[in-house]
Amino acid sequence: MAKTLGLVVLSLALAARADAPADPPAEAIVGTLPFLAAQETNRIFVNLAPDGEKEFRLILDTGAEGSLLTPRYARELGVNVRSARDRAYERETRLGRNLQFWVDTSSSESASRTGWEYGLLGGNFYGEYVLDLDFKQRRVRLIDASRWQVPQSVAAPDEAVLPLRVMGNRPFAKIGLEGKEVDILLDTGDPAVLSLSGASARRAGFDKPPLGKVDVAGVLGRIESYAVEANELTVGPFKFAPAPIVFSPKGAYNMGGSSDSALGYDLLCHFHVRIDYPHKRLWLKREDDEPLAWLGQPWAAVRRAGLFASVTSQGIHVDGVLPDTPAARMGIRPGDEIEFHGEAQAKALEETLATIERGDRITVVRDGGENLPPEQIQLGGKQE
Repeated sequence: MAKTLGLVVLSLALAARADAPADPPAEAIVGTLPFLAAQETNRIFVNLAPDGEKEFRLILDTGAEGSLLTPRYARELGVNVRSARDRAYERETRLGRNLQFWVDTSSSESASRTGWEYGLLGGNFYGEYVLDLDFKQRRVRLIDASRWQVPQSVAAPDEAVLPLRVMGNRPFAKIGLEGKEVDILLDTGDPAVLSLSGASARRAGFDKPPLGKVDVAGVLGRIESYAVEANELTVGPFKFAPAPIVFSPKGAYNMGGSSDSALGYDLLCHFHVRIDYPHKRLWLKREDDEPLAWLGQPWAAVRRAGLFASVTSQGIHVDGVLPDTPAARMGIRPGDEIEFHGEAQAKALEETLATIERGDRITVVRDGGENLPPEQIQLGGKQE
């Protein structure tokens, strides 16, 4: 009888552990990194420098197997770059362990091949932990997986646990695209909702006409891409409709694994996310009922204005323009830079979309062409 009772108690304890995802205890949390303020849209920047030292600012990129810096950015962070180095660089961090990283000097010892200078914090640093991404609290926590793990199942309707594949420190899961299964990389370094390759689209029977071409740049260069709209996208039990997608018919240089497709920031930010690398489980808690966005802006507003754009340190960069929309009729072109006009950066793109939809005047800076300086152009409004 005692033996039977003991088994019952053990079974109840295991069931409770599987069904109740309690927060990790304080002793299991290795470190907490707040999200830093960022000029780039939909990026998680963290500072790894020990207290009192110069900021060591990197993009947390779950799509990156290792940690990588461009040469110019590395020098800005105080790294002595050597082109023929055959071992990883190493830097002390505030989390009590050193970061090993590489500097990409394959094409240049002075600058990035794409013109985008960056530092990526990849899975070599956090791939042995449970990575806790709290977009609402704007913080990242690294949890000791030997002291706490994502449960095998949950009961709450706003939570779900999904299986993961982990390959090369990168987490892969399956989602639904209009009822068909798609294998994707969970990629906090991708600012979009979903970056879908032509190969994945064909396997899922997904064939939607492109709304317009968009300018997409990866770490390896420009990627031929188009904006498309899916009727429905599901992640576990959670449904989003409609879903704006970046479609790359030729793929993205295998940046999303064998499927070349990735689930990015604009979808993940609707959840509290825990990626349990050692136990290969993904925990999601839905934090809002908001529809999906395009680089942080409501998809409906983007479609009405007809402008695909992203915020940079220079202004608002035009990535694409939909035909027969206010942006197209105003004469805005891909590659234009739209000035902030003094408004708060957090609201800059939102206010610009509203300005374009109204047809009010805006100023763009346009590339003058070969050997010609950029020129300022007034568009929209009442032209004198």
